[in-house]
Amino acid sequence: MTLALATATINLSIALGCGALIGLERQVRQRKAGLRTNALVALGSAAYMVFSMLIEGDMSPSRVAAQVVSGIGFLGAGIIFRDGFNIHGLTTAATLWCSAAVGLLAGAGHWDFALMTTGLVVFVNLGLRPFVQWLKRRLNAEDEHGRHYRVALVVTEAQEAAARALMLRTLALGGLRMTEIVMTRTPEGIELAANITGEGIDDAHVEQAVQHLLTEPGLARVHWSAVED
Repeated sequence: MTLALATATINLSIALGCGALIGLERQVRQRKAGLRTNALVALGSAAYMVFSMLIEGDMSPSRVAAQVVSGIGFLGAGIIFRDGFNIHGLTTAATLWCSAAVGLLAGAGHWDFALMTTGLVVFVNLGLRPFVQWLKRRLNAEDEHGRHYRVALVVTEAQEAAARALMLRTLALGGLRMTEIVMTRTPEGIELAANITGEGIDDAHVEQAVQHLLTEPGLARVHWSAVED
C-alpha cells in the first residue's frame, strides 16, 4: 500500500518544522549549520523515507535509514574542524545527526516520536548548556594550583585569521594553556577572547604574554583579566 499524498505532505511538513526548530538554536549561536541546514537535513531524510513507501512491494525503511545515517556522516565531517588546540563543530555535527533521525521518524509517520526527539535535542542544546558551564567552573575551582584568565583583542575582519594564529603562538608559552577562543562582532571590529589557564601561573605570566601581543601592529585594543570561578 503506497503512501497517500496528503499523508506524505504532513510527514514532510512535520519533518521540516522539527528540523527548523532544532536549527534555530544553532542559527542564533551563528554556527556553521543553522536553521536552513537542519531543516533541509530533516526534510531530506523524511523524503527518502517517504520514497521508500511509494514503491509497492519494495518498502525497506530500515535500509533507507542506514543509508541516510551514512550520508549524514559526510556532512558532519565537513563541519568539524580543528583550530589550533581546539576542535570545533562536534555539537553542530551531532545536532545534524539528530535532525536526520527526526526526519526519518516524521517521514515514517511517527509524528509523536519525531516531536519528542525534537524536544529532547532542543533541551540538550539549550537546557544543558548552563549546567555544562557550571560544571566546568566547578571542576576548575577544584584545581588549587591553576588560575584562569581571559585575554581579548580587537582587530578588523580582514585580520581575524592572522590574529587567531598570533594568539595561538603567543598564549601557549610559559606554561599557559589555551582552552577556548570566542569570536564576537563589536562596533570596533572583531573581538577574539581566549580563555587560558595553567598550573603555577600568575598575573606576571599573563602580562608578559600580553606584552608580546602589544608589539604586533594592527591591534585596535588588547586587554586581559583574571576569571573568578
